[in-house]
Amino acid sequence: MKKLFAAALIASLASQAGAQQMICDFSSWRGASSKIGKSWTGEKVLIDPRRNLIQRGFSNGWYKAQPITSITKSHNFLTYVTRSQERDSRGQSYYVSMSFRVYTDGKGTARINAGSRVQDIMASGRCASE
Repeated sequence: MKKLFAAALIASLASQAGAQQMICDFSSWRGASSKIGKSWTGEKVLIDPRRNLIQRGFSNGWYKAQPITSITKSHNFLTYVTRSQERDSRGQSYYVSMSFRVYTDGKGTARINAGSRVQDIMASGRCASE
């Protein structure tokens, strides 16, 4: 019942937020080198509120789409969040929270939080409706 309510709430927020599919191309990274930053945030991200999905793009293709777990609306940006459980090279699991902000002026940012495993990694660039 909780999951059904959460899905309905997110769908409602997405429709209120415009529900346009957007793509953000990142051009700079902080918290790590560009190479490492790209490996976490991707070089671009596709945000599809209608299908409730976020998908990160890399130079060699797209990572599997992940469900949007929350949408927050502000007067000048929308924040889309997804959370996932990942595995490191030793097979140990950890949680990653990824937030993607799309500003009304077209600016886009990404922030990756993997807890104490790595410092936060941020990317910035431009977003446009698809």
